[in-house]
Amino acid sequence: MTYDCMKAMNTLRFFALGLLFFALFSQVSAQKHEYGGWLGISQYYGDLNTSITYKDVRPGGGLYYKYVLGEYIQLRAGANFGMIAFSDANTSLVYQTARNLSFRSILLEGTGIVEFNFQRFEPGHKRYKSTPYLALGLSLVYFNPQAYFNDQWVNLRDLGTEGQQIGDLTGRSPYKSIQPAIPVGLGYKYYIGNNYTLGFEFLYRFVFTDYLDDVSTQFVNDNILGNGTATELLADRSGELGIEIGEAGRQRGNSVDNDAFLFFGVTLTRTIFRVYCP
Repeated sequence: MTYDCMKAMNTLRFFALGLLFFALFSQVSAQKHEYGGWLGISQYYGDLNTSITYKDVRPGGGLYYKYVLGEYIQLRAGANFGMIAFSDANTSLVYQTARNLSFRSILLEGTGIVEFNFQRFEPGHKRYKSTPYLALGLSLVYFNPQAYFNDQWVNLRDLGTEGQQIGDLTGRSPYKSIQPAIPVGLGYKYYIGNNYTLGFEFLYRFVFTDYLDDVSTQFVNDNILGNGTATELLADRSGELGIEIGEAGRQRGNSVDNDAFLFFGVTLTRTIFRVYCP
């Protein structure tokens, strides 16, 4: 990642946090509650999917609850599920094709998100029944990268393919399988009647780890990993193609750039109106 890209990402993160604080301290009274869910797709971006291709899209979905602060701001808590996967074989880049790595992972996410409506939105009102919106928040993501090896799926984190399990020799420690992330994106919602709102949403996650795919730094000496062990064979899979590129110290991934993923889907929300007695 270039310096300008890193600077832009940091600026976006501070902007997101600023808007969150603005929403949390806005002094507007709550009017109604909402709950709903979404179904759609998950897509991963990282050291294997470096060209932003969509060749391995997987399903995703979730449930959420919204606390409505007014016509323009809603607070949302949700739980999401998704799958991500990718393979070097899906790229046309010579080095990645030779590297021959692949993975899949489950994603479990708990989120706190603020929705900022671009227009006044009041479910049930004839005039204010639709709006695009900006969504920003914070989340915690659980992931567990696996590779298919010897006719079974193997948990890569347990193996330490970049020497994480022998940190005294490599200076690397095992990465945590639960990481924070910043969801940011756009959506559109339209009140369809009977207290239901239909919409769609695109939310990109900036994840604070480079190991969603178990790939980040350099290859490690085979003698350290153990010649012929599952760790050594899964750290460098170029040998399966009859070539050897995994010499110690050679780049295996790009540790400067963290991984990311997105959820895109259709949302359905039910509004619970508060009724006031005279």
